[in-house]
Amino acid sequence: MPVVGPPPNDLLEPADPPTEPRWFAYLKAGFPATGKILENLCGVKLPGEVYISGIPPEWEVMLTRNNIIVHHEPPPMNQILPKVSVILHHGGNGVSCAALSAGRPQIVVPRYHETDLIGEKLQRMGVGYILSPKDIQSGNMDNILSEIAESPTMMDRAQTVARNIQARGPSRYLETCIETSEKILAD
Repeated sequence: MPVVGPPPNDLLEPADPPTEPRWFAYLKAGFPATGKILENLCGVKLPGEVYISGIPPEWEVMLTRNNIIVHHEPPPMNQILPKVSVILHHGGNGVSCAALSAGRPQIVVPRYHETDLIGEKLQRMGVGYILSPKDIQSGNMDNILSEIAESPTMMDRAQTVARNIQARGPSRYLETCIETSEKILAD
């Protein structure tokens, strides 16, 4: 099934992987597990950055004390994705498609059924990992994030997907949406 995402001018150019592994997290403070995820991120050895919608001041202090860059506004995806090896997010369509088009592996923490489906699709494509409640409670975020950020296999697969998206080009966006919807409804 083709990737159907944001309008063509929202797709990014494929970006070469950074020379050193880094991560970026884009999460919502109101999600019940976000506090625990952020605690886990403080133990990650790789450098990282976060944007947390609605971040409480105490979380910002915790993150900055652990040398994690905190953005107060969502950074433009075309600026942040080329700098990172992996993005951790809730699996929203816009961020997922931006990461796909830039060629970045993704760790998804689903918030609702649609984001479950997006995470499952990314995982089946070989470019994503669904962070389970067990993963969050285990405190094993350093191993999970490092393994994905440093995985040549996952990065190669993400780069291939990005080149395929670019080769398809921005044309036929509406037609592709309709064709894909018809295929889904026919199943």
